[in-house]
Amino acid sequence: GCQSTIKQVVSGLIPGLLCVSLFDSAIPNSSKIKVQFMHDYAAFKACIGGLFHDTNIGLPPVIGTKFLSFGIDVLLQTNTNITMCNAAFAYTSPKKRTCYIALNELGQVLMACYHQCVDSNTSIGAHFRYHFIDSKSVLTLGLEHKFDGTADGFVSNIKHSDVLYYLMREYSRDEEEI
Repeated sequence: GCQSTIKQVVSGLIPGLLCVSLFDSAIPNSSKIKVQFMHDYAAFKACIGGLFHDTNIGLPPVIGTKFLSFGIDVLLQTNTNITMCNAAFAYTSPKKRTCYIALNELGQVLMACYHQCVDSNTSIGAHFRYHFIDSKSVLTLGLEHKFDGTADGFVSNIKHSDVLYYLMREYSRDEEEI
């Protein structure tokens, strides 16, 4: 059989703009076109896949600063209409505290997260997820501490907990010669 892959990348026309097209004759419906624009305060990417059959269009724009950001992610399948829509708002403080709230799965799931670096060795976090359809919620609390290794632990309200300890040491050539 005959196989042909064509990939074109165009960049440099406008600062921050990148265009990519990909066509592979061996894989049916694999054709894609991507357009991406990155700026200090905004990012936009559009992806169109399956150009000749069951076309998918993805649009995930984000706008914000180093402290505040807002993003939305929409996937449209032309044969079934919207299949995914997520939106999120995030805030990061100068004191290394991060929180975000998101509405996912076409507005069926609410998620909220908080993460804080307590000091250079310790961080804490919380993750909350609420599913509107079945009114189920999950709250997970976590802690990470680094000493001679790193210990991670979390516990949730659905009787799930875990502790993980792992040891990572920097490799040095001096140790190799001993």
